[in-house]
Amino acid sequence: YNNAWDAGIVIIHSAGNNGPVPQTIGRPANHAKVFTVGNSTTNRCHMNTVDATGPDPVPAEMIGLGAMEGVGPKLTSDLGPAPILFAGDVHPGNELGCSPFPAGAFAGAVALIRRGSCNFITKVQNAENAGAIAVLVIKNQAGPPFSMGGLNAGETIPSFMMAQADGEALLAWMQANPGAQVRINSGASRVLNDEWQDLIASGSSRGPDGDPDILKPDIAAPGTNILSGNSPAQNGQNFAFMSGTSMAAPNAAGSALLLQQLHMKLNQGRALRSATLKALLIHTADDLGRPGPDYAFGWGLLNVAAAAEILRRQAEAPGAPLVTDAVLNAVPARRAFVWDGL
Repeated sequence: YNNAWDAGIVIIHSAGNNGPVPQTIGRPANHAKVFTVGNSTTNRCHMNTVDATGPDPVPAEMIGLGAMEGVGPKLTSDLGPAPILFAGDVHPGNELGCSPFPAGAFAGAVALIRRGSCNFITKVQNAENAGAIAVLVIKNQAGPPFSMGGLNAGETIPSFMMAQADGEALLAWMQANPGAQVRINSGASRVLNDEWQDLIASGSSRGPDGDPDILKPDIAAPGTNILSGNSPAQNGQNFAFMSGTSMAAPNAAGSALLLQQLHMKLNQGRALRSATLKALLIHTADDLGRPGPDYAFGWGLLNVAAAAEILRRQAEAPGAPLVTDAVLNAVPARRAFVWDGL
């Protein structure tokens, strides 16, 4: 890695997907001369939707609520209208669905259950055993819903995750309207919500790791619900929506390449050194999360437009000290970062 970096080859690596546990960025991503990228969220999801269908009048905000389908059985046609019941109402104290429900508690109904404490398959199987025909799980933190794993297509009913705000809004409405019914739509829709954007994904690996003097990750880039090439052997599709730092790292790599190309175009074919390109990316990043660099976002969220603007301004005023690309023979400075675990 040292030789490649020193030769001008920028090495960009995914941070890993073992977050939010700290110190989960492994090798080679924790190497000083590897540019390490965490996964930030976007404002879009392609997923099923849930419509409240009664009792009338149904408010507009109860139509088209996003619901991300789990990896279990797929919905091939619209489900409902059907009654919807909350786990905490049919079995007080069991709103997380981690304990068996009374027999027939969800007979012919959609079960609404909160996330937390136990595996998704436990929640879904407990609801199914009590007669549920589908399960909606309310996410327990901000951000977009994700596809629940660990479900067996041969053993479970369809299940979906809802964003925290949407799920809680649906719960409040149905509790205020006894006899509430919903329809889960089988077709996928593009659902936009700006509140989901620019958060660090829960699964994005966190630093510090390796040498505590080296901040990792270096930066975050969008890597959640990215339309990507896919092997048809998996699900018969050439493209699929994927999430993870392996989606974020190519985003950063392509962006770095375009910035290098722009610099060469503006500077008679001269390329930036690896360290200079890295400095350009981290110092133009949008500072998100905690103020200053941290062990979740690194130096912030990738901002290609801001980096490109710096290069253009430097080219228009060559004497301006915006980007200095040089080899310095100086004693390296060391700084200690103290992390409080947040």
